[in-house]
Amino acid sequence: MQEVSYHTKAIIGVDPGSPLYMALLSPAGKWVAHAGDDAVTVETMGKTGNCPKKLAEIAKKWVDEFGGNKRVEVCMEKVHPMPGEGVLSVAKFVGSMWLMRGIFAALEVPVTLVAPRTWKSVSNLSSAKGMSLARARNLFPDRAWRLKLAQDHNYAEAALLAHYLRNQRIIAMKERGKVTKKKF
Repeated sequence: MQEVSYHTKAIIGVDPGSPLYMALLSPAGKWVAHAGDDAVTVETMGKTGNCPKKLAEIAKKWVDEFGGNKRVEVCMEKVHPMPGEGVLSVAKFVGSMWLMRGIFAALEVPVTLVAPRTWKSVSNLSSAKGMSLARARNLFPDRAWRLKLAQDHNYAEAALLAHYLRNQRIIAMKERGKVTKKKF
């Protein structure tokens, strides 16, 4: 039996916010790691926020696991202020995106920013969090345990962002004729 094999990079999906959520897909598209909540935050003066040191350590570990910056890409949701949002919440939200851009720039890992309406439209998703959870459970059944609660939608969206970029890379490979056939 012949199957098509796609040679892509490992992809890290990043859903900015406070806390920020990340998911790592292997080159084969398997969801192999995730980080969020306590793993990426620190409490300072009674307030919880993203911890640059923890985030940098996780990002570096994941990049190193897959052979360095030439073998990993990042897909991050491009966030911006929305009307009616408070200044502090906007600063945390947008600040987390810029924090991760800085970390990945230091690691020399390419980052693709994608507007929510772009990747969700291509993925046939709406802004409903339940849709993201359902799609992620379907695509990654071995990670369904991580996607049980409504608040787990951030993990789902991080994984779906990585999946979106992987699919875009596969489409580009097909168009360039760089798809190889392999026996399995």
